[in-house]
Amino acid sequence: MSVTRLPVLFASLFAILLAVQTSPAWSQPVEQRVWPRILQVESDHTRNCALDDAGRVWCWGDGDPLMLGHDGLWPAAYAVENLAPMSAIATGTNHSCALDGDGAVHCWGQNQNGQRGMPRGPGERLPNRVRMPAATAIAAGFKFTCALQRNGRVSCWGLNDEGQLGDGTVIDRDSPQQVPGLRRIRAISTGDTHACAIDQRDALFCWGANYHGQLGIGTFDDGPLTPVRVQGIGRVQSVSVGGGHTCALNRRGRAFCWGANSHGQLGDGSRTNRNLPTPVQTLGVVQSINAGEFNTCAISPAGRAYCWGNNGHGEVGNRRPSSFPPVTSPVRVRGSQWNWQDASPGYGFTCGLTTDAEVRCWGEGRFGGIGDATLDDRLRPTRTAFFDWIDPDL
Repeated sequence: MSVTRLPVLFASLFAILLAVQTSPAWSQPVEQRVWPRILQVESDHTRNCALDDAGRVWCWGDGDPLMLGHDGLWPAAYAVENLAPMSAIATGTNHSCALDGDGAVHCWGQNQNGQRGMPRGPGERLPNRVRMPAATAIAAGFKFTCALQRNGRVSCWGLNDEGQLGDGTVIDRDSPQQVPGLRRIRAISTGDTHACAIDQRDALFCWGANYHGQLGIGTFDDGPLTPVRVQGIGRVQSVSVGGGHTCALNRRGRAFCWGANSHGQLGDGSRTNRNLPTPVQTLGVVQSINAGEFNTCAISPAGRAYCWGNNGHGEVGNRRPSSFPPVTSPVRVRGSQWNWQDASPGYGFTCGLTTDAEVRCWGEGRFGGIGDATLDDRLRPTRTAFFDWIDPDL
């Protein structure tokens, strides 16, 4: 995919900041670079959000339409306005959500299908609180959202054309609906059109679209409208749902992926879709795994990052970008000076979280996803720049 250069107005961070300073949304703004300690980073399509140790949420990338909590394209990280300290974040395709310390869910961005948990309407950059019981985890997909409640139940809302809300219908919902049959759940994950959950007994359940085999139930037929158990992995430690594929780790630290594989995102050395859990090749034991749109990344116990899948802009981190063929088995992200605790693939780029609580991104930069105050592609993990607004009179 070729890189389309944006007008000169957007090629300079200074010009972007100057334009923002004229907006009434920012009173007396003065920008200053800061160095927050990041606890979580989430990537989806063309932008990212991060959570720091003070509970602040920072976002960068393409803010059209309003997903960042501020308007426009932002090639560096800025804090989302009007959010109290948060404990977790989730980025969907065109909206974002966060969880506060009391278990309340807050969402912002587009709302065509009720994905913000409120009556359908135009997008809004300011967060709204979702009316629902207290939650312990949040996940955002393509125009839908799911939350794990403190009582171990799961509720979902938003777009439901593929049964991704798991409520037995294909009716969109603008308020949280409980997913039947799920109890004592401890983890959830959402993708483009399907979702998965793990219960306290380490059993994995998935629901929604299945045309790529992404539910892992042995067919490519229409997916069930309610959760179905996935077999063949053993006791499941964690799950990550991507665009059209799913990956999970078992309790032994072994990685399995299934579903869409046109870009090699399953890591099994092929480009063949799989409808059953398939071991990832040559990976060994890992402690975490993240599925993106066309890529997947995993972290070893030694802090090494491995990625595979599409590599048109160097997003797997091997510094050898190539649109074809894709990287169909794991390769180590080059940059031995960093130890990694997480890596989150976006669309054409990847952002990783180091053990020093820094965010570093690599791959395509034209939408500002690298966050280094440019729109340039980066083949090396490049540190994201965080900027805060301060009152010059204080």
